[in-house]
Amino acid sequence: MNLPPSDHTQTEMVSDSTKGLLALLILMGLVGLYVAVRNGVTLDFRSSPPDKAQPEPTPPVDPKPEPDQASLYFDRLETLWRTAHKKQAELLRAGAIKSEADATYWFSEAYAMARKEAAAPLLEWEYSQFGGERWTPELQAEVSEQYAEVLTND
Repeated sequence: MNLPPSDHTQTEMVSDSTKGLLALLILMGLVGLYVAVRNGVTLDFRSSPPDKAQPEPTPPVDPKPEPDQASLYFDRLETLWRTAHKKQAELLRAGAIKSEADATYWFSEAYAMARKEAAAPLLEWEYSQFGGERWTPELQAEVSEQYAEVLTND
């Protein structure tokens, strides 16, 4: 194939920064390929024949265990705490809270309400575990140990 004569070769028409970027991308690809092969990954770039059925992908395994009651409490408390901050910002911008003392008082009240709201499901669960006529020091100790169990499993 004969190309028309040109004053510039094809590589001269690409800027030095573009050449550097292309070289970096090629190097990254080669390093990735080397690491994959070294770690035993087999590379097969052929597509499978149409008559072969593709295997069903396996669903991802959820590595997180179901949260315990304490985690649920703190998750609820965090959400309510953030919601209280959002409301406080709105009140500050609207001029309803006019001093640092008022802001501190408002937030301390909002946070107290958030703690009570977040604790209600936890207290109901605790009551179902050891409350009322069923209470014994042993039953309550078992619940306390469940709360501390997360610390000993790490």
